[in-house]
Amino acid sequence: MVSLIVSGILDITLSVMLDTYRLRYQKVIALSAPITVLSFALLFYPVELAKESLFLFYLVAAIVFRIGYALLDIPHNAMLGTLTSDSRERTKLSSARIFFNASAILVFAAFAGKVIALLETPGDSLRLWMLGLCCLFMLSNIYLCIMPVWSLQIQPLQVQRPPLRATFTALFKNRAFMVLALYALLPCIFIPVFYKSGVYFASMLLADEKLTNWLIISLAIGKLVALPGFVKLSYLIEKHHAMILGLVGLIAVLLIFMVFTPRSLPFLCLAFFSCGIFAGGLMVLIWSALPDTIEYGLRETGVVNPTLTFGAFHLVMRVSDGLSFAVIAGVLEWSALQTAGNAEFFVDSIAIIAAIGCVLGVAVLWFYPITHQCHQEMVNTAEEKTAINQR
Repeated sequence: MVSLIVSGILDITLSVMLDTYRLRYQKVIALSAPITVLSFALLFYPVELAKESLFLFYLVAAIVFRIGYALLDIPHNAMLGTLTSDSRERTKLSSARIFFNASAILVFAAFAGKVIALLETPGDSLRLWMLGLCCLFMLSNIYLCIMPVWSLQIQPLQVQRPPLRATFTALFKNRAFMVLALYALLPCIFIPVFYKSGVYFASMLLADEKLTNWLIISLAIGKLVALPGFVKLSYLIEKHHAMILGLVGLIAVLLIFMVFTPRSLPFLCLAFFSCGIFAGGLMVLIWSALPDTIEYGLRETGVVNPTLTFGAFHLVMRVSDGLSFAVIAGVLEWSALQTAGNAEFFVDSIAIIAAIGCVLGVAVLWFYPITHQCHQEMVNTAEEKTAINQR
């Protein structure tokens, strides 16, 4: 939780720096990659220290990782707004990104057990070799990704920067952004508790926490299956309407889960697969809608906040992410006090909490102001102004 709070503060600070100094996204990613990768490896390296020292070691490692990750992730996300101004095209790009994310989760789920077993074997030499190879793989992956766009001028829009106070004021006046931020803050505290509780479902309902991998795989496959359908849906109807339909579908899955309380691996995998379909669709749409709010803010306030928009959104997501784990911990504490039916109480409580989050999400997204037509008009106006200025 401490590292997430630090990360949220860093997200805002780094976003302001990126916008103010118009730093090239590729260079920031390249310079931050070694810090991110090495600190990430430290998080998984087992050290023998006293309890207080052990906590301090991993806390520092987590904070350093968050610093590197913020430097890596903020420009990576902000690129989505610079690659195209077409709202529907952004949905395609977001879908491609989630596709590779879900594919990586599948690979991780397949090998995680063996990797953890190797980490737990005695002998520092094997651990160091394995973590060294992981670091080399991650660094190679990051640099290979940015090499094709290294020479491109992918950076924030070239505009006159107003004072810092004015940029934050403009962001708070950006109604479209505030709706998405409120969605990420309130509903996203409660909705993810369902699939974040996979290890507890596996241990309580299946009596084997090692089967959690199958739930992770089912969730990832659900996300992959969902992508083409939600991309097409966003072409047929407005993005926020597609998100509302996704939330309604997720509520239906949670209700079925509560009614039947599955105690078999196939049924539980089916529940996570169905959840992944709607969770994947919501993830695609939220990240494709966020860049649209930049043009909306420019029209409404005359101030453009390309990187700050993503940084502020990250801050909100970090807070909701930490609080969602606190909700799970609270339910675990409460269910432990029950004299009977602990598993059923925990499962039903988590599903109800997630369903409440979905209802909150529908209520919040109802006020999202951007339509496809509205966004296209904003883009056309901005292009006309740019052409006039160039002439």
